[in-house]
Amino acid sequence: MNFLNVNKLIWTISLLIMIGLLKINPAFSFTDEKRVENISRISHPAYRMTNLWYGTRNPWNRDNTRIMMFEETATYNPPGYGTQTGRGAVWGFVSELKAASGGTLAEYQLAARPLYDTSTKSPYMEWSVIPGEENIIYALFKTIKKLKKMNLDTQTTTDVISYDPGDGTIVTNARIIGWTADNTLIVNFDDETSGSGGFEINVVTNTRTRYSKFPDMCSAEGVRWPFWGHGHNDLSPDGLYHARYGKYYRVYDNDYQNNKCGEVGDPSYANSYFDNVNNILNNKLSHVSWLASNYWFLASDVSDQLSSPYKGLYRIVQVFFDRATKQFIHNELWSGISAGIRLESGCSGSGCYRNFMATPHVTVRPDGNQMMFQSTDGKWGYDDYVNDNSLYSNWGAEGVFIADLATASGAQACTDFTYTAWSECQPSGKKTRSVISSIPTGCSGGKQPEIEQVCTYNPANPAYNIPKTPVSPIINGNLSEFASVNAISFSPSSGGNTVTVRALRDSEALYLGISVTDTQLNATVNTRDGSVWNDDSIEWFIDTLNNGGGAGTPNSAYMLPDDYQGIVNILGTQYDSQGTTLGAPSGTWNGSWQVAVKLNGTTDNNTDIDSGYTVEIKIPWKSIGYSTAPSDDTIVGMSFAVNDKDASSSSGIMWPNISAGNQNASNWQKIMLSGTVAVVDTISPAPPLLLSVK
Repeated sequence: MNFLNVNKLIWTISLLIMIGLLKINPAFSFTDEKRVENISRISHPAYRMTNLWYGTRNPWNRDNTRIMMFEETATYNPPGYGTQTGRGAVWGFVSELKAASGGTLAEYQLAARPLYDTSTKSPYMEWSVIPGEENIIYALFKTIKKLKKMNLDTQTTTDVISYDPGDGTIVTNARIIGWTADNTLIVNFDDETSGSGGFEINVVTNTRTRYSKFPDMCSAEGVRWPFWGHGHNDLSPDGLYHARYGKYYRVYDNDYQNNKCGEVGDPSYANSYFDNVNNILNNKLSHVSWLASNYWFLASDVSDQLSSPYKGLYRIVQVFFDRATKQFIHNELWSGISAGIRLESGCSGSGCYRNFMATPHVTVRPDGNQMMFQSTDGKWGYDDYVNDNSLYSNWGAEGVFIADLATASGAQACTDFTYTAWSECQPSGKKTRSVISSIPTGCSGGKQPEIEQVCTYNPANPAYNIPKTPVSPIINGNLSEFASVNAISFSPSSGGNTVTVRALRDSEALYLGISVTDTQLNATVNTRDGSVWNDDSIEWFIDTLNNGGGAGTPNSAYMLPDDYQGIVNILGTQYDSQGTTLGAPSGTWNGSWQVAVKLNGTTDNNTDIDSGYTVEIKIPWKSIGYSTAPSDDTIVGMSFAVNDKDASSSSGIMWPNISAGNQNASNWQKIMLSGTVAVVDTISPAPPLLLSVK
């Protein structure tokens, strides 16, 4: 029986398993629990390495003895190595690259070989999956519109077939998508455009079959195809489950028989399974690699900010998914410091992300015995150096690391856990908490954490109620829409500003109408995320889970990922931050909230007497972590503050009144989302609820 027939038989058996004609239900076990034995940096610090998408989503060759990676082709000056220009795609024997790890630049350049034919460019290539072709790469030669076979040992190149259909179709942006389950190669005409069409190429018979568009991922044909994501999501090897990035791990059924995939918020298909692992991964899942087992995948996160301004803590975990119980167990494999990913201030679009190549785009080897990822090895990134006026002379080039994975032996079962404080009981009749650590450290299985508990919801005595409005306020600084709403009012015990806050909500957003009396209006900061708290400004805080920040000293900053802060000065300049799992607020979050400010006076003229200002704010629910608007009677934590800049002094006041720790969610007040208000534009505002600060 030839190879292609054997492969077809394997695919047929897999298909039978998927449709339930052949029942194979192995018990869920942890015999595949992995541990890291050693880590090697297989690139040299003199070169910047790009991410591992496309041709290197599986960067190992067929027998796992060779590996491929990409050197950034720009010219730059890494500290201590002079001027360097990356060579593009390079490959090497894993053993030689590991032996050269930590060695000289010359040793690395011998181990990491550039492609002998530079007329092809990354990432338009794939290692062969055909038996006997362990030394072969298939690559697009775009100037002549051909797929070619490159023998790395003999350095010879042979034609496979043209990918130009010859009918005028533009193929300038053609890209290899990957291998099918039948070991044919998908070449798409226009990058990743699903409807551009392309060819499925048989590299053994040198034939091609045209397709018009990508198949539905939730179909048998979609499962047969290569997975075409950017690494942010992946299918299990048998195609039955799909893991996706986000604030939570999402694993959902890949019901190809009915062309459905379970999705968040889809009431017609509820087979989606979520795992809140913010206690494991800092902000959200970033990359997934599900190649080695049907029952676990590797995942990496985007970073928590650690130190000002641009370093982050990243983690890679092994995630077990029990198909019977739909439960998750996590096994942390690696954590490390690398350059922190961030959105450049004042910039918009995907090209504005800095340090992106420093994040650990993890890939697991198909046999589960090695993983590959990126990091700057604890240093600032090249983007920090370039975009911050060469401030960070000690920047580190993004490197590629491989870690050998071994099956953990004698792993201890979990006996207990430490937790954050319970959240307030929510209208659903449940309260939640998060795991801080497991006992013993690194345990697996055994006792399961208790992160949810039934409770009796009692909405009594909120500090303030936020009613619904049937008509959304227009954000223009005119607070007439808030006229019939009760208010929070606070001021210093003697003299100074008086602050009045009113709030409304609808299905889209939370709205704030704030008026401040102030006899001297002063502000100079006009750059997003600048030090606006040094100007006349207002601040809002919200704890969306109402869990009080979970922990922390009350007079110190402590905000978890469900806690948000916004500040706007009288010039309309915004600053915002979000909590992290470590409790340190991070200013890298830029929310999509809208503001309008109206001044009753003149700015920066302290010879006259001003009256004050009003601020109107719209905070979309989705910008603060909600997928839909929170339900009636939901309790959140909230706080407000005003910063007062006068000619000779600056001060601040906060509701509720505390002397310090305004960034600590345990100090905020309970607010209920309750009731409905009629919009009245003609009457005077309702008298405020006087909550004086003493």
